Amino acid sequence: MKVSVNWLRHYVDIENIDIKTLGDKLSLAGLEVGGKTNLLKVTNVVTAEVLSKVKHPNADKLSLCSVSDGEKEYQVVCGAPNVEAGQKVAFAKIGAKLPEVRIKEAKIRGVESFGMLCSERELGLSTDHSGILVLSENTPLGVDINDILGLGDTILELNVTPNRPDWLSVIGVARETAAVFSSKLTLPTKHLQETGEKTKDKISVRSEDVHKCPIYAGRIIKGIKLAPSPFWLQNRLKTAGLRPINNVVDITNYILLEYGQPLHAFDLRMIDTGIIVRNARKGEKIIALNGKEYDLDEDMLIIADHSKPLGIAGIMGGEHTSILADTDTVFLECAYFEPTCIRKTSKRLGISSDSSYRYERGIDYGKTLEIADYAAEMIREICGGEVLIGIAGGVFAGFAERNVKASVSRINSLLGTDIKGETMSNYLNALQIPTKIEGDSIICNVPSFRGDILHEQSVAEEVARLFGYENIVTTVPVIRKDCEPLSPELKYTRLVRNRLESLGFTETVNFSFLNPDYLKIFHKEEQDYVKLLNPISSDMAWLRPYVLPAVLKNMQTNLNQGETEIRLFEVGSTFKSINQDELADENQKLCLCVTNEFLDLSWIKKTEADTFYYLKGVLENIIAVMGLNETYVPLADCIFLHPGKSAAVLINGENVGFIGAVHPDILEILDIKTQIYAAEVDLTKLANLAHAKVIKYEKFSRFPSVERDFAIVTDKTVLAGDVLNVVKSVSPIIKNVNLFDDFSGENIGEGKKSLAFRVRFSDLDKTLNDDDINPIIDIILEKLSLMFGAKLR
Repeated sequence: MKVSVNWLRHYVDIENIDIKTLGDKLSLAGLEVGGKTNLLKVTNVVTAEVLSKVKHPNADKLSLCSVSDGEKEYQVVCGAPNVEAGQKVAFAKIGAKLPEVRIKEAKIRGVESFGMLCSERELGLSTDHSGILVLSENTPLGVDINDILGLGDTILELNVTPNRPDWLSVIGVARETAAVFSSKLTLPTKHLQETGEKTKDKISVRSEDVHKCPIYAGRIIKGIKLAPSPFWLQNRLKTAGLRPINNVVDITNYILLEYGQPLHAFDLRMIDTGIIVRNARKGEKIIALNGKEYDLDEDMLIIADHSKPLGIAGIMGGEHTSILADTDTVFLECAYFEPTCIRKTSKRLGISSDSSYRYERGIDYGKTLEIADYAAEMIREICGGEVLIGIAGGVFAGFAERNVKASVSRINSLLGTDIKGETMSNYLNALQIPTKIEGDSIICNVPSFRGDILHEQSVAEEVARLFGYENIVTTVPVIRKDCEPLSPELKYTRLVRNRLESLGFTETVNFSFLNPDYLKIFHKEEQDYVKLLNPISSDMAWLRPYVLPAVLKNMQTNLNQGETEIRLFEVGSTFKSINQDELADENQKLCLCVTNEFLDLSWIKKTEADTFYYLKGVLENIIAVMGLNETYVPLADCIFLHPGKSAAVLINGENVGFIGAVHPDILEILDIKTQIYAAEVDLTKLANLAHAKVIKYEKFSRFPSVERDFAIVTDKTVLAGDVLNVVKSVSPIIKNVNLFDDFSGENIGEGKKSLAFRVRFSDLDKTLNDDDINPIIDIILEKLSLMFGAKLR
């Protein structure tokens, strides 16, 4: 947002405030001044008229002009291609000082020249040097060009935050400036002069969607004369970066900058009977003022007549009804459109205009009707003609009055200040926010231009801005040493992250929502999914029930980049629908993924290791950190894991996750050529189990332990884990059992396998001997024979 300081001075007295102080104080109050541009004054440059133009006797591209400043005539050599007799121009006399040059008497190709006709670049207005600046026909002669062009001004470049659309207007900035510097604010006023017919007799207006368009005011100005705008108006538009077009369009742009209220002028001849504010119909198209054709859909709000679309509401008018050179009657639109509908339409069509930029953020709905009158009178004054009586349309849906109640003591507590309630009230009143004090309460009647003031914290922010952030005393926050302990989930999540990083894993972070079609390959039952009502995009429409799908995408990306040794993990939330009446079940889960080439290349021969058991060892390491013991059982009903290489993870008989090889069908869908192994466990459950576990301290034996190995032959269907558990249960002096060999072959027999175990015995009271251990071994073999049909090998 660019704001002219000279323009600002028309509304607020800042004559004695230097530009640096102005910028610094506004920035401290939250209205950041990001930069400034100075339009330097020129000296001895006046308005003049070109009386005659003849060809230079010694140069084809130069002209010899006679120029008058109203008192004296001057001979000037000019090289501009657009100079013509009868033009009003900026004439730099001998001795004039311009931003880049000083004018001296000169002889050009043998002919004396007593001055120079100036271009915009020579005056410091722009970089345009294609020709001289031509002033309007009614410009008086001999007037200082600084007064005509507004030179000597400073243009502030403001960085306006999205929550403050009122700052997207010169009056909004003036209101803020007046409050910051305790100056008087003077707003422009015009007395509307209406004559002739009634507007409602010439045109009708109706809104088919009062939610999207609660206010629409239309005025007719008849008998206008289209012409260039006065220079003061053109200059103000130029300082804001807008190009003057003609007096009608320039007035609408001027009020857009002045009040932040977008306006649009239609050629009344092109409107069929009346105005209808409605949603577009299927298949409708419009050619906008930028010359492009747009396909409209049924959610887009448009301005139409009884036969065709006239404009895209709040964004851009249509080319068909634009102001033409012979336009003599205009229909002036001044409306309030709901911000969300404008934002959606703007993004879908890829159009961003000065109007949509303001409508998207919310304009001052309380001023709409007043500005319609103000704009109509301004057109009458500058363009001539008459304003017809009354408006077409009006307020279709009212806006409720908003009051925000805040506590003086609470505001002081938030800010760390000791400001009296009366002082707070003065600050808010200075910002044009009427307030009253009732005991400790301060009640704000929020004006229509301050849609950002919603609660007590908003009021506290306004008080802080006017009090001055720099005046708030800096204090050191109190840090209590008796801090609350971490929750079990956070405690063990940190522990797990640290352990996995030390084991060489890399953490990934993904969104909690994914593409529905992609998720269905992992879980078919749609009723278990949590669907978003308003997703960011169709690819993010469902919340994930597993972390694995997202991590597999990460594995795919890394493999496509040529990586082969990949170890990834993610800790993230998963969601499962319970029923429509309850919130979704949310849990924190840990997912691990590794490739089957997880060891770095080396000239040293790699240890032959099965990736499944490598990942199982990592998972056991994590669970052991929590002080828990897990068991594994075959998992046959999981559609995304290999049925012969997967297992469920149990703790105390409760299922807490899974581990296994990713199903080949999933790898084929993702176009992954290498095997991937994955595990996922419920960290929320694990943390709660670990937290609830009672820690017991046991004595350890001072006597040496004894180990015995034995091998049994049993059916291939027998699970080694079941055998191991039976062995552990036989005697309390059995402290550890390890499976160190699993073998099958011709010597073992068809459908048979050999399992070899090492058992460690230890007693608290003595050193064990064969008489203590052999009976236990016999019991073990007897139990294994009865339960599994096992025989000693």
